[in-house]
Amino acid sequence: MKKERILPAPLKWPRWKYSFKWFTFIPYILSFFAFFIRDLENKYRIIIGIFLLLLPVLTQTFLWIGKIIMTIFKRTNYYPNLYNYYQNVISELGELKELFFCKFINIIKDNILEIKGAKYQGGKLYIAVQNNSKLNLKKSNKIVVFDMKDWIFLGQFEITEVRKSECFAIGIKVDPVWQGYVKQESETTIMPNMAAIYLPSGE
Repeated sequence: MKKERILPAPLKWPRWKYSFKWFTFIPYILSFFAFFIRDLENKYRIIIGIFLLLLPVLTQTFLWIGKIIMTIFKRTNYYPNLYNYYQNVISELGELKELFFCKFINIIKDNILEIKGAKYQGGKLYIAVQNNSKLNLKKSNKIVVFDMKDWIFLGQFEITEVRKSECFAIGIKVDPVWQGYVKQESETTIMPNMAAIYLPSGE
């Protein structure tokens, strides 16, 4: 049985908050008496009194800074574990995606059409695919284009013309990156890793 990976609890940044407790009265009481110590000069009494007044705030401020340092340290230690975790998740998702599409392609392998070329004209992307007499392709039939290597959806097309050896289709919903590439090249016949799939249901 595969061991389940457990992520550490999220580390939030500590907030500074002054908590008033009974022992915080002690520095205040001592500061009151410090102002009346006759054996000290006035400036020393003032310094000691102010220090005692600020002691509770300073103490909690230093504790807060310590918590921030500990949080930074823990986050630094957690990062490699989180990075490895997400890398493993991405790898597993990639394997599941590849497995799914392999099974999918095996099911619809008879509906796969070779793309012979693509052309950008009049603001639209057109492709030419090899005709398959067994599929009995007709106008208005829908086909989708995939990158078979990375399993990326590249576009949906509608057949506009059917010939004996090939069919022509116009893009309905096309990946902007691919369309931009074809637009730049104007026309291309090199379609590596790409294939069109006929959808009998038109979906």
